[in-house]
Amino acid sequence: RNNNRLPPIPDRLLDANLDITWKDTRVLELGCGVGLTGLVAAALGAKATLLTDLGVVIDGITQENVEINTILGPSKTCGYRSTRSGGRVVAMPLAWGVVDDEQATAAMLERIAPISKSSSSSGGNGRRKKEKKGSAGAVATRKTEGTPDLIIIGDVAYQHKPGAPSHFDILLSSLLKFLDNDTLVVFGTRMRMPASADLLDMFHDHMDEVV
Repeated sequence: RNNNRLPPIPDRLLDANLDITWKDTRVLELGCGVGLTGLVAAALGAKATLLTDLGVVIDGITQENVEINTILGPSKTCGYRSTRSGGRVVAMPLAWGVVDDEQATAAMLERIAPISKSSSSSGGNGRRKKEKKGSAGAVATRKTEGTPDLIIIGDVAYQHKPGAPSHFDILLSSLLKFLDNDTLVVFGTRMRMPASADLLDMFHDHMDEVV
C-alpha cells in the first residue's frame, strides 16, 4: 500500500459553506509533499494552484495525487490540470534558494493565471501578512506579477535539529521572492523541538501576524 497516495477529495468537504473567497485566487504551496493542502485549495475554487517541492517528491509522490484529484486540461500542451470549478493546477520542482527554480515558478504562475496589466503594481516595501494555523479568511486579488495571493507552508520544520545546519534561511529567501504587501501566508507546523520555533521567529521579522 502506498501511504503517500491520496484518494479523491470528498465532495462533502468541497461543498461546505466556508467563509473564504477563493475565486481568482492564485495559490502557491511550498514543500507540498503529498499535496493535500494545495489540492483542497484548488478544489475549493482557486484560480491557479502551484504545488512545489523537490523534484524527487514531485515526480514520486505529488504528481500522482494531482492526477487523482484533477482532470486533463483543455489540451496536451497546456501544461496544467483542471479542477471541476475550472481552476488550474501544476505540480513542479522548487528547491528553496535556487534562483532558476524560483524564476520558473513565477513564470508558470503568470502562464496559467496571468494578471491584467491594468491591475499590476510594484508591491511596495511594506511588511507582509502572515497567518498561523486557522481560518484563511478573505484573500485579496494579486496585483504584482509573479506573486500569488496565498502561500501555504505546512510542517516544514521537522529537519531542523539543534546544532545542525538549518534549511530555514533558504526557505525564507525563497518565500520573500514571492511576497508583496498583500500576500497572505498560512503557516502551520508541529514544534517537534525547541529549535523549530526559530522559523516562526524569522517569519515574524518580515511579516505581520493576522489572526
